[in-house]
Amino acid sequence: MYKLKCSLITKTLLMSSGLLFANAAMSTVVSSIHPIGFITEAIADGVVEHKVLASSSSSPHDYAMKPSDIKLLNEAELVIWVNEDLEAFLIKPMENKDVSKQLKLSEIEQINALISREDKDTAYAHNEHEHEHEHEHEHEHEHEHEDHSNEEIAHDHYTDWHIWMSPEISSIAAEQIAAELVKIYPEKREKIEGNLNEFKTNMDKTITQISSKLNDVKEKPYYVFHDAYGYYEDKFGLHREGEFTINPTIMPGVQQLSEIKSKLKAENIVCIFKEPQFSPNVINAVIQDTKVKVGSLDPVGGDIELSKRSYFEFLNSLADNYISCLK
Repeated sequence: MYKLKCSLITKTLLMSSGLLFANAAMSTVVSSIHPIGFITEAIADGVVEHKVLASSSSSPHDYAMKPSDIKLLNEAELVIWVNEDLEAFLIKPMENKDVSKQLKLSEIEQINALISREDKDTAYAHNEHEHEHEHEHEHEHEHEHEDHSNEEIAHDHYTDWHIWMSPEISSIAAEQIAAELVKIYPEKREKIEGNLNEFKTNMDKTITQISSKLNDVKEKPYYVFHDAYGYYEDKFGLHREGEFTINPTIMPGVQQLSEIKSKLKAENIVCIFKEPQFSPNVINAVIQDTKVKVGSLDPVGGDIELSKRSYFEFLNSLADNYISCLK
């Protein structure tokens, strides 16, 4: 009888510990998009399993959720994202997620203070309005619409949420991610703080390296496909003359493309950068009969594998792509 009781107790303990280990194994931190995942991975390495929601080849502007994504979000101990403006696909799912299990980077006071907010030209707002008009009315009353749109939407307000492009903002994000992980896994504080210190050290080294690399191309003018690189360009003093669109899901109209083509010649633009997530058709249309080169910039670093050093590989890959087309 005694042996039977001991056996039952042992089995119960083993089953309980097995459940604990299973729960620990299921514990997951989720980043919304690939470049946010670069930062999270550097801090979560050796601490907890970390997954990225959107695929590495996807743009946050047009990602479509899958049932498996919903399951991953529901089970996550912590979800790290920017906000509804950038990751519109998360609006409804995050309404049902406990706020204590979310880290919304746009709401961090230090980050919010560094966010770029500016008034964009009427052309961008008009482009967006024109795009909607074309689909709803099949190009009817185009000239009347142009005059009306200029009156209605001039000086459209724009906030740049591509915060991973800023080394400074990304460092603050890393600090906040570390603080959240310490709350969830206090027993791993030493490892988390070690990862954060390593991230900051690598950041300083990377900024110095990139500043040196880009020095010879800083004054060369170029266009980008969409307005995603402002923080990076400001940090390293690059000379962007313009972009095709603010929102890459909305293509520029005929009038805007004509204006861009005129500027390419008048302003001696060296390069136009396309993006792998979107068709280069509009770029191909404007470079005809010009000597402008075409390069490529990937704002989400789709070719970079998730690792402890992936954020710094990402920053360096952008620098190398700028140099390859501008030199």
